[in-house]
Amino acid sequence: MGVLLMLYLLLRRSEVPVKLARAFRFRAQTLWRVARMGIPGAFEAVTYDSGKFILSIIVAPLGTAVIAAAA
Repeated sequence: MGVLLMLYLLLRRSEVPVKLARAFRFRAQTLWRVARMGIPGAFEAVTYDSGKFILSIIVAPLGTAVIAAAA
């Protein structure tokens, strides 16, 4: 509700006109810079989660106490 109210106040009662299409325009260079920073982090997260998943598969037959200790 707060976001909708702020948008209403910004668009309707502002003395300076705001054009949303111009404010939210994406540039290819900016998106590429964000992707260059995000791809290594995403790869690390996938690797970490995959390792935890494989560890859970290996440890699961040993019982719930071992799973709790491994996590």
